[in-house]
Amino acid sequence: ESGFYSHYFLVPKKDGGLRPILDLRHLNCALMKRPFRMIMLKQILSPVHPGYWFCSLDLKDAYKIAFKSRLPPTTGDS
Repeated sequence: ESGFYSHYFLVPKKDGGLRPILDLRHLNCALMKRPFRMIMLKQILSPVHPGYWFCSLDLKDAYKIAFKSRLPPTTGDS
């Protein structure tokens, strides 16, 4: 087995800088595609009745909150 390799190259940006590009097309062809069913917004909102509420949370924010909440409170005494 030779494994996979991906081409890495730079392309010029409009501002004169360079943008790094990693071409993963060959790897994508070898990955197994698993079918999944998308949930429609109508299906999500159907059980929500007037007076109910819900919220969404960005995962990058949830990551920080989850780890902060598990830390014991500090008293400043070391």
